Amino acid sequence: MGKPRRIRRILKWTGVGLCILTLGVYWASGHWHAIWLNQKRTFYVRIGDGVIALIHSYSRLPTEDGWVWVRVTGAKTGFDRYDWGFSNGDIAGKMQYIRVPLWLPLLLVAIPTAFIFWRDHRFIPPGHCNECGYNLTSNVSGICPECGTTW
Repeated sequence: MGKPRRIRRILKWTGVGLCILTLGVYWASGHWHAIWLNQKRTFYVRIGDGVIALIHSYSRLPTEDGWVWVRVTGAKTGFDRYDWGFSNGDIAGKMQYIRVPLWLPLLLVAIPTAFIFWRDHRFIPPGHCNECGYNLTSNVSGICPECGTTW
């Protein structure tokens, strides 16, 4: 197996894993909110309601640092979370944030992954090299002259 084919295999299965992970986080974010605070309690990451938010506060937040999990009832778990945004300190004058819906990274990973799967599963007719598709009809050496693969 050639190196480009191995790289494609690694990329497509990594993409599948990232898509499954993102879908799992998206689903869980409808039931729990995960909040991570840094030690100074001025920067935190919030995952909830299908959105990931990076938030910087100019004042210390009253909760402890590290991960905080909050159970949510009646939350939405569908793909109806399409909002995204950026604030430059407008919220109470003390906060900046960037908010991105989780379906956006899912889409950014799923499209190239689907393309790699499509490219990798193209039909190679009999009598052609399985690696590059070169026509080997009259070849008796057992080595593809295009890519060097033995068959």
